[in-house]
Formats: sequence, structure tokens, C-alpha cells
Amino acid sequence: MNIGRVASSGPVPVDARQKAAAGRQQVEQQKQRLKLTAPDLDETKSILNEITNNTRFSYSINEKIDSFVVKIIDRNTDKVVKEIPSRELQTLHENLREAIGIFIDRMV
Repeated sequence: MNIGRVASSGPVPVDARQKAAAGRQQVEQQKQRLKLTAPDLDETKSILNEITNNTRFSYSINEKIDSFVVKIIDRNTDKVVKEIPSRELQTLHENLREAIGIFIDRMV
């Protein structure tokens, strides 16, 4: 904070001081709420263990878009739970690459 600028701006109105104090109080209250609602470390570890015990990961490369793909697969049902990037995004990327290729071929 620039002290010279504060000193030259004159006295701070009482209303501004009250608003600043109220803002600081709100920040402290939010910090307290976050402390109360933060998950327990042991609980977090048990949830992560449960997720990783019931799933497996598959890694591949989508050659059409030259990108790395991760699939999270349920061990019990062998169904894909999550694909990163999503299948829709991969398809969009493929279509955009094709459109750009057609555009560049026609321009040259």
C-alpha cells in the first residue's frame, strides 16, 4: 500500500472503516465455516481407496487427434465410467481437424 497516497487522500470516512471491518469479519466467518466443513483426512483416504479398488484405468492414444486418452473403467461391470477427454470432445476435435485440413487444402 502506498503510504503517501493514503496520507494525501485525507481522512477515511467512518462509513468506509465500518465497511472494511465488516468485510474482515465476513472473511473470518467464512474461514471458520471452511474449517468446520473441511473433510477429514482419513475419510478422504477411505473414499479414494474405495474408488480406486472398484475401478481400473486404461490409457491409449487417439491417433486421429494425436491425443492421450484415459478411461476409468468399473472393475465389476467393465463399463467405462469416465473418459478423459470425453468421446464427444474427441469427435469434435476430429471434425475440426478435418474441416481445417479441407480449408487449408482448398486455400493452397
